[in-house]
Amino acid sequence: MYKKKQRLSDLPHFPMIRNWAKERGIITFKNETTQVLKLYEEFGELCGGVLKQKNDLIKDSVGDMVVVLTNLSAIIGFDIERECNYVKKDNKALTSRILLAWTAQEMSNLLTSTSIDSSKKSIKNIFIYIESISLRHDLTIDECIDFAWNEIKNRTGKNVNGNFIKDE
Repeated sequence: MYKKKQRLSDLPHFPMIRNWAKERGIITFKNETTQVLKLYEEFGELCGGVLKQKNDLIKDSVGDMVVVLTNLSAIIGFDIERECNYVKKDNKALTSRILLAWTAQEMSNLLTSTSIDSSKKSIKNIFIYIESISLRHDLTIDECIDFAWNEIKNRTGKNVNGNFIKDE
């Protein structure tokens, strides 16, 4: 039923995302809070996709959340593709809604975190939960990341206080 994912460390996307973010001043600004708030924005879209059962929105939102998690990881010195490569066994009994609730809790922990280790743990848990959500909708995390990368790779805009505002 579930598709097999590639090893995250074999995907070219993570270094490309970090380079993209550096070129746009997202990582170099080093504003963790801005990235966490951006994560909340993408999470809201994921909730909408799950509620409406729209796989295209779920794919886009999960991919966008991975982009933001990659940016945040780069800021705090966390190797997301290595640390999240071997996700815990997916528990099929958990619903997407339960996983969304757990994701929300970890995002709250991330926003109020006072230590790098706590932030790293929350990033890893968020990654695990959104990957599990993607699996429930017959998507792999690889597909989601690739979709997001193809959406952002040529995007232009400006950086305002560490927040990339895309050109319309």
